[in-house]
Amino acid sequence: MLSSPRLSYREFTDNDFDILKEILQNPVLMLLGWQKTFDDAGVAIWLEKIQAQYRDFGSSYFLIEEKESGEFVGMIGVLPIDLFEQQQIEMAYLIKPEFQGRGYAFEAAQAAESFIFQKLQAEEYIAQFVVENISSKRIAEKLGMHFWRSYDRTDQAETRKHLIYRKTVGQK
Repeated sequence: MLSSPRLSYREFTDNDFDILKEILQNPVLMLLGWQKTFDDAGVAIWLEKIQAQYRDFGSSYFLIEEKESGEFVGMIGVLPIDLFEQQQIEMAYLIKPEFQGRGYAFEAAQAAESFIFQKLQAEEYIAQFVVENISSKRIAEKLGMHFWRSYDRTDQAETRKHLIYRKTVGQK
């Protein structure tokens, strides 16, 4: 499991539907990366997919809570994906707006990176985000990730350029 100084992490359970809804139905968070929010049926599908990934891969999105207050901060994912006909491990995160600017995304990303390299013993991982997501680009670079490639992805009938950053074991 992930660990870091100010944050705790745990798997999503069936009881976390309303918590996941806070993220997936928040237009500030979801419109940047996914170009849409999710209705209740969509949130239920996400929850089922997350739980299936725990069973099949050993990780997925983890719920992030502030240790001091116990408040729900966001989620961080260590996700198996197929990209360019290759199996990849992707790190992805969403931090609620009221918790942004506190270094929580970077702290969670560091915890996820340790999990990827130490627990999963992966050789590399990626992060992908739209060009406009300057915050995610800064965090990727602060982690020591490097630009790998870009591609155009169409969601909701809109095509947007995505950047992919990559980091390999031992890379600084």
